[in-house]
Amino acid sequence: MNLVAVVALVNGVQINMPAPALLLEGRAWVPLRAVVQRLGYRVEVGGGQVVVEGRGVRLMPPETRKIGAVTYVPARWLEKLGAKVAYNPAKRTVSLSAALSGGQASGGAAEGEKPLLARIIEDPAAWADQAVTVRGECLGWRARPLFPALAFGPPRTRSDWVLRGDGGALYCTGRLPADMTSKIGQRLDVQGTVRLAGRGWPYLEVVAMSRVSGHEGLCCCLTTGAATYGLTDNIALRLLVRNDGDEPVELKFPSGKTYDFFLRDVARRLIWRWSDGRVFTMAIVERTLSPGESYEVREALDLSSLADLRKGIYYLSAELPGITQSYDEPVEVNGRQ
Repeated sequence: MNLVAVVALVNGVQINMPAPALLLEGRAWVPLRAVVQRLGYRVEVGGGQVVVEGRGVRLMPPETRKIGAVTYVPARWLEKLGAKVAYNPAKRTVSLSAALSGGQASGGAAEGEKPLLARIIEDPAAWADQAVTVRGECLGWRARPLFPALAFGPPRTRSDWVLRGDGGALYCTGRLPADMTSKIGQRLDVQGTVRLAGRGWPYLEVVAMSRVSGHEGLCCCLTTGAATYGLTDNIALRLLVRNDGDEPVELKFPSGKTYDFFLRDVARRLIWRWSDGRVFTMAIVERTLSPGESYEVREALDLSSLADLRKGIYYLSAELPGITQSYDEPVEVNGRQ
């Protein structure tokens, strides 16, 4: 058999697998158990068949293949579990888009598994010189030092830029996104090699990138006016929503709540939600964003209203209900009055 390894992404996150995804006879195949569990389902393999619990889905050879000790399934078969499957032959990347089961947020990691960016940042040496594909948003030169991998400044040149994604942020070098200064927040799939700077922190040496399309590519970029606040300060929240694609994007909200903001602690426990105590209409709200069209949402968080707030690092996020969500924006509460 002529086997070619390919990159497998689930909602833009490269996942740990016991063996690589493969291109075989013109079709993309993925390790069955690892990917199905990543989608949030339990799977039983044995007795010549595979059973996916909670879906009533069974499959048998030739739908599966055993390569070494690993059972593989065609990536397209995962459409039976509600996943959307796309294969990019130029990048040798198979992308699975799915709303994860068990209450997991789209784009998040499976239970017990951290996002790829978080794993790279926590253990840079283990990822050094490895090729990865990371989905995130371009923040240009906005280097919030509360992200650990940004604390020491650009690793190579002053034109190194910041990619924020699920699990943190990294500097990128080698290539710049098109229209970077005018399209802060554009969502990209970035391919590159993890490198270590002089002090051992990681950055990404970019070899290629592509713009994410459709709802997944919708800019949903949350920023704040500062990185550090006192216990009685107000945090100005700015959410930028923009269609960076070439086709109109239909926004369909399940109620009159067309956005929300959240504050969580380092353990990701919810501290504050903007919508709590507010009343919204139950009518569906629809809006069309033309290519290049954008709008902003501005709100404020009064920290003095949070009676039990303590000094420390917190994470702000936002969502467009039923559509997409922002990446985390870290802030520090330092306790000054």
